[in-house]
Amino acid sequence: MKKNYRTILGYALVMTVCVLLIVFVAALSENKISEYEDKYNAGLTISQKQIQALEKQIADLSQQNEDLKKQIQNVQRVDSDLVTHQQAMSDMKDIFYLYEEGKKEAARDAFEKINTMGFDDNALSYYELLSALLNK
Repeated sequence: MKKNYRTILGYALVMTVCVLLIVFVAALSENKISEYEDKYNAGLTISQKQIQALEKQIADLSQQNEDLKKQIQNVQRVDSDLVTHQQAMSDMKDIFYLYEEGKKEAARDAFEKINTMGFDDNALSYYELLSALLNK
C-alpha cells in the first residue's frame, strides 16, 4: 500500500506542478494581452489624431480652393473688362483715323456702335472728345 501511496503522491505532485505551470502561463498571457491592448489603444489614439489632422487639412485646402476659384473668377472678369476696354480704345482710334481720312459718315456710324459700359474716366474722356470732334 505504501507503494500505491507513493505513486498516488507522485501523481499528485505532478498534477500540482502542472496546475502551477498552467496558472503561471495564464498569468503571463494576461500580462501579454494587457500589453497588446495598451499598444493597440496607443496606436488607435495616434491614428485618430492623424485622421483629425488630415480632416482639418482637407477642410483648409477646400477653403483655399474656394478662395482660388473666386480669385480666378475675378481675374477672368478683370481680363474680360480689359479686353473690352482695349477693343473700344482700338475702335475709337480707328474711328479717329476714318475721320482724318475724310470718311466722316463711316466714322459716325462706327462711333454709334461703341458701348461705353465699363469705361474708366480716361476712356470716357477720349469718348467725349471723339464725340465732340465728330459732331462739329
